[in-house]
Amino acid sequence: MGHTHETMGSLTENAISKELCGKHRTAVADWAKVVYNPRAPKEWPGGPLMDSRTSHETRRADWERKTAAQVEMIKGFCRDGRNCGE
Repeated sequence: MGHTHETMGSLTENAISKELCGKHRTAVADWAKVVYNPRAPKEWPGGPLMDSRTSHETRRADWERKTAAQVEMIKGFCRDGRNCGE
């Protein structure tokens, strides 16, 4: 089972750390808002085409896994001092 929207909200609160520069805090906040909407399903940006046999729960879990990976990547950039801003 994938994360619920509530879990993603926790991710948002936990991911936006004062240890991040302003630029990366903003990027993390934007990515943490990316959630799958079963009422208006879309493909993951740049991802494979959706298959009607894939359940909404599986799609939601994939979106949340990919979003969490993007958040972690951004946090890693900031920790390494790459592309940091105010």
